[in-house]
Amino acid sequence: MTAIRLRQLKFEGEITIATEENHLPYQRPPLSKGYLVNKAKIESLYFKSSTYYENNNVRVIKKKKATGISREKKQVYFDDKSSLTFDYLVIATGSELNKIEQKKENEKIVYLNNLGSAKQLKKLLETSKNIGVIGAGFIGLEVAATARNKGLKTNVFEAADRIMGRSASKHVARFLQKYHESKGVNFLTGTMIETIKTKHQEVEIILSNNATYKTECVAVGIGVKPSSQIAEDAKLECNNGIIVDENCATNDKSIFAAGDCANYYLDRYKTRQRLESVQNAIDQAKIVASSITGNLTRYKSIPWFWSDQYDLKLKIAGLLEGTEHSVIRGSMNKNQFSVCHYKNERLHAIECINDQKTFMTGKKLIEASSEIGPDAVQDETTNLKDWL
Repeated sequence: MTAIRLRQLKFEGEITIATEENHLPYQRPPLSKGYLVNKAKIESLYFKSSTYYENNNVRVIKKKKATGISREKKQVYFDDKSSLTFDYLVIATGSELNKIEQKKENEKIVYLNNLGSAKQLKKLLETSKNIGVIGAGFIGLEVAATARNKGLKTNVFEAADRIMGRSASKHVARFLQKYHESKGVNFLTGTMIETIKTKHQEVEIILSNNATYKTECVAVGIGVKPSSQIAEDAKLECNNGIIVDENCATNDKSIFAAGDCANYYLDRYKTRQRLESVQNAIDQAKIVASSITGNLTRYKSIPWFWSDQYDLKLKIAGLLEGTEHSVIRGSMNKNQFSVCHYKNERLHAIECINDQKTFMTGKKLIEASSEIGPDAVQDETTNLKDWL
């Protein structure tokens, strides 16, 4: 996205994208959504075709892992002993999966984070009768929904005492758990996994209390951490990601960072955040491109996230942390509602289930710091647009 935006801004210098994968840059969110249910083909995942990169003089180097940065020489070093000299460097290394064990992955145990692991999981979902899902965040629940739609017996293991502890309110978490349970998913919350191991054709999930669950395959989604080691080694400032300023520049002004690996100060929320969302990555890519071309711009977007589970579409706008109270607009019984969160008497965040209209307007209300109060939001006869 940085490369695309640079060309849109008429940047005429050389652009090289280096990736350790053997694919052109592609979208990751569909890997746990449309791709698993055959609604998204591999070709549709790519941001641009090879022709685009050729026509726009963007070189993509595949199967090439960056191993080091020399800030003095302005060079990046790769695992094949080659190097690349830069005037500007953009680190968009994303995040690394948290793993239960660091052993080599087994074909029946999938940590879903790239196209290869998505292909592996898709095959397992088509050939298995049961699955264990470890982690009840966005990824885990999306996989669980797909598994149940395919008829697999599904157990979800979550270490916390409730699902979606980091990403959703208790209102939404309770609703989603009940909905999954109505579809046949079995949840084991407050459950710590000791180890996973394969035995013959089965996978054993061994809990910390020594209880054992046997299944045919396992999908693991227990969160991520920033992929920032290469920046740390180069003595760039890091703390839960690569520290960047409002222009997405690191403490070395020729090096930028964007996406999951970047820790950015969100002026609207008066806090530093490392956001794990596509919207954030795209917005920061635009900031980087603007900074490199001398057209400085700041992050003004409202962070938002989404998840598809069964016939439910969850959309979240704003940050939930620090909110003080909430009201519900719509009907949970009809599977169409929004939870509206307030802080300092202002609408601060919204979570919408199958409620696109409220999401679109609510996002604008948050952005405008609207004075709409909880009573007005809760009243379904209120035209939210009147408060913009």
